[in-house]
This record gives sequence, C-alpha cells and structure tokens, in this order.
Amino acid sequence: MVSSTQFNNPERTAWTVLLSAFTVFMLSAGGIIFGGRWWLRNADQPQMLGIISTGTVLVRRPNRDAPEVNLTSFPVGSSVSTVANAQASVTFTAPDGQNVLATLRIFGNTSVEITEASSPRFATGVHPHTIVIHVASGRVRATVGVDVDRPVRVEIISDPGAVTVLDQPGSNATVEATFTESMITVREGVALVTAEGQTVALGKDQRAEVAPGAAPNGPLAAEQNLVRNGDFVLPDDGTWQVLLAAPAVASEQPGQVDFPLIGGRRVVRLARTGNDWGRVSVTQELNRDVQGYTSLRLNLDIILVTQDVKTCGAQGTECPLMVKINYVDVGGGQREWLKGFYYLYDPNFGYPYCVPCSPRFPHEQWPQAQWQPFSSENLLDIFAAQGTPAAQIQSITIYAEGHTFTSMAADVQLLANE
Repeated sequence: MVSSTQFNNPERTAWTVLLSAFTVFMLSAGGIIFGGRWWLRNADQPQMLGIISTGTVLVRRPNRDAPEVNLTSFPVGSSVSTVANAQASVTFTAPDGQNVLATLRIFGNTSVEITEASSPRFATGVHPHTIVIHVASGRVRATVGVDVDRPVRVEIISDPGAVTVLDQPGSNATVEATFTESMITVREGVALVTAEGQTVALGKDQRAEVAPGAAPNGPLAAEQNLVRNGDFVLPDDGTWQVLLAAPAVASEQPGQVDFPLIGGRRVVRLARTGNDWGRVSVTQELNRDVQGYTSLRLNLDIILVTQDVKTCGAQGTECPLMVKINYVDVGGGQREWLKGFYYLYDPNFGYPYCVPCSPRFPHEQWPQAQWQPFSSENLLDIFAAQGTPAAQIQSITIYAEGHTFTSMAADVQLLANE
C-alpha cells in the first residue's frame, strides 16, 4: 500500500510537472519543426488560368448556376464547353506569372473540366507543377511548357477509363474521347497511357486506343481512319445508310445496293438498269472535328463495270461512281467536295466535272472493269485554297447516278494526320 506522504511530496510533484512540461515542449517543438518542414515541402498554390475563345465557348465556374461566355480567366474546378466550329486555348501560368507551364487547345463539340492546377508554394517544394484535366467528350491537345523552373506533370483523364500523362518538356499530345473509345496521339515527346492497370509508352507520331474495360491498344501509327467499317466486313452494323432515290420514271426500278464478297473481300456494289435518271448511295455520318489536323486524304479501291451515260452526263452529275464529302468550314458554312469516276468518254457530250457545283472539282477518267486504287491529295489544303478551311467533316457518301450502271468500292479510308 502506497503511503499518503508520497503524494504530498513537493519535490516529487515539482519534478513530475517539470518533466511533463518538458515533454510537451519537445513534442510541440518537434511538431513545429516537422510540420514546418512538411509545409515547406508540400504546400501548394493555384496556377493562373487564362482563356482565349473563338466562337461560342461556355465556362461554368464553381458554385455558379449558369455558364458564362467571353471570360478571359477562370479558376480551378471550372468546366469548359465548346460548340461546333468553336475553339478555346487555355494557358496555365505559374502563380508568379513568370512561366507558361502548359497550354490546352480545346476543339469543337468538346467538354472538359480543369480539376487541378497547382504549383509548389515554396522553392523547397518537392512536387512538380501539376495539371489534371478531365475530358468528358471531344478533342483536346495539351502541350507541356519548356524552360520551366521545375518539372510539369499534365494528367488527362478521358472516358472510357484512360489516363494520359505528359511530363517531358515540349511534349505534345491530342486526346479524343467518345462514349466508346479514347484515342491518344503524340506529336512530340512522350506520353504514358494507362487503363485497366496497364501502361503503354507513346513516342513521337504514335497513338493508342482505349476501349471500355480494356487495356491500351498501342503503340499504333499516328494516322487514323475517320471512316468506320470502311472494309464493309459488317454490312449490317448500321454505320452505312443506304438510300435509293425515287427514279425519274416511276415505272423503273430505283436500283440496288448490296455488299457482296468479291475476290476474298467485302465491297459495296451500286447497280441500276434503266432508261432515265436514277441514284443509289451509301452514307456514313462522321461529325469529326479536323481543326488542328495537318492532312486529310481519301483512299479507296474502285471498279467501274458498266456505264451508259457518256462522260458524266449533260451536267457532269451522272458518273457511275462518285464520292462526296460534306464539311463545315471555320466560318460555319456548309460545304462539299465531289469526285466522280467514269470510263465511257465522249468529248462531244457530257462534262468531266460537275457543272452546277461550285467550285468545279474535276472528275477522273478510269479504266473499265479493273480494280484500281484512288488516293486524293491533301483535302485540307484543297479546302483552304478555296478560302473555306474545314472545321468539321460531317459525312462521306459513295453514290452512283445515271441510267444503267454497275460500280463497286472497297477499303474506304479517310486518313487524318495531326
């Protein structure tokens, strides 16, 4: 049993208080030292975000009920949306305003959220300048700054489930997100693409594709085909819409479109027998923004079997096979590009170009009954030379007009390079 005198010993009590106070002091001092060190190493502050808009660009700032237009800056946590033919350029600048850390180009029909844009508060900070962007849909291009005081890390999250990281100075990559796929293309530097726990490294002029629930597919060549099912291996998947126009003579048949297997590959066949006008076609809706691309080329294999209207008819519109690309120019105007193919030439009848069309794109005289590949020049250069640079490719149509004709096409590609 402890005697009561032990609890009434002034000397013991004094030592207990002194030691307790010293312990508290040391813990406090240690907390201040280590807490201060942690603060100096990890404290951050927001970057400066500026925006330049072309067309209708909507910015919804945090805690705001409605989006706004014509903003020149906005805070982290904001969402940016563009309509068709609009673009925005977002600049991420260090908090001291001295260095541009990265730029983000937002193309038409795109929705993104800037979820993080932070930099170390002190020079002793151990973290890089960090930018995190979520692309819900559409296309963006991110470029990492050069000559920056510390590393920059740009992370782009895109549906469905892809994470793209750029952390080398000067790296430049495009991320395009749809409901069914993310496509990442690197033009300069290196990007790391992660999905489903697996990562692929992409170098210059390489790309990767990420489908729902799948690891990244890549590296692949940077060139991409905007046309889906261009080899017609899935003729009933709905990507191509068949249209048989009402013939000029009601008693005649409109014609037919089918997808036979010819020479070991699937093709689209356009055929008709008649004494007056008829038209058959297949169309694919593309609705792809091509601003920022450097080239766009059409490739397809063609065979013309029969044709009875000479050249391409009295107005240059009745070729046994024609390709039409509808696009929207940067000013919002509806435009089209046409290319016709024919073999039955008569210099005294018909026109090797579309007379009512403006501009008058020349048609091509083609060998009869021989498969031949066609490859266009850079269509973007052609559009720009006409003063109507393309903003969005809306659709591609393969069709035939005339009285009696049979023609086929295969391996349709609309190849885009950034």
